Amino acid sequence: MKVLVLLPYPRGRVPGQRYRFEQWRPHLEAAGVQCDVRELLTAAEQDVLHSARPFPAKVAALAGSVARAVRSVTASRGCDAVWLYRTLLLAGPGLIEAALAQTGPPIVYDFDDAIWLTKTVEANRAISFLKFSGKTAALCRRAKAVVVGTAHLAEYARRFNPDVSIVPSTVDADVYTPAAPRTGGPLILGYSGSPTTIEYLDSIAPALRRVAQTADIELHVMGAEFRLPGVKVVATPWSAERELGELRSYDIGLMPLVDDPWTQGKGGMKALLYMSVGVPVVASPVGATTDILTDGREGILCRTEDDWVAALQQLVEDSTLRRRLGQAGRETVVTRYSPRVQVPRVVEILERAVRGR
Repeated sequence: MKVLVLLPYPRGRVPGQRYRFEQWRPHLEAAGVQCDVRELLTAAEQDVLHSARPFPAKVAALAGSVARAVRSVTASRGCDAVWLYRTLLLAGPGLIEAALAQTGPPIVYDFDDAIWLTKTVEANRAISFLKFSGKTAALCRRAKAVVVGTAHLAEYARRFNPDVSIVPSTVDADVYTPAAPRTGGPLILGYSGSPTTIEYLDSIAPALRRVAQTADIELHVMGAEFRLPGVKVVATPWSAERELGELRSYDIGLMPLVDDPWTQGKGGMKALLYMSVGVPVVASPVGATTDILTDGREGILCRTEDDWVAALQQLVEDSTLRRRLGQAGRETVVTRYSPRVQVPRVVEILERAVRGR
């Protein structure tokens, strides 16, 4: 089976894309799925779009992706199916997607966030209307099958397509493995994020300050700048080469979220990353988090500031509890959230789409 895979972003730069198709690709190809991968944006074009550059520069950056999207319609005719992640174009109506659906092979449409909402980076807030939020529903209708990351997203997609499968994002448990326990030094509270998610860490700043008053802790933040008076913070840029070592250095992983329509569609990837390397999780019970972990088994769920303080203090003081939760989290990733478990389901979905063309 030959599948044309259309990715809106360059490989290795966007978490959702990395923990879905990019991570699944070697397993798909080992199962006999030949993947013709087309990236619609170059790294340089993505940098322009996420910067504060003027509108004409962003239009120029998008022009390249439009040309590649048009060529993908022709390329699809030699394939058995199309795997489309999120959207073909980051801006504009779904005209090319419509042409792809009409003239090409069956489309399997995959998304892992509430992308029908017009959430965007601050640099593009003024032109968020160009995202055409109704395009997600149209793509669901045009697809032969829809694949989503969470039950919340599936509820939305089933309004437009009866063939919807939940395939969670995964962590390669053969690569993301625990490190030997650290001894000595402050306890490290870790947060793996980005400039667009750092606001969630702000939401537990008062709790972190309270814990720091009585415990020897450091807050390590990967992927964004962050300052918190009263707490020692070590912030480092994200990179694929640095990520695993940074995650392994954490003693406790943090996943705070505010509860809103966007976060209700979140797949809990931060929690899965911490769990994969045997790090206990303290998280908000929002989105898929309550599906991923059971309170008191793989981690601790917190709603209020006092909940966060109590959970963190308990874990800081109890190394046996940290180890037990970390081991349970690792087991959950291996048995439920690894590519070895989920990719066979993806192959079945593709085969069903091809049979029904």
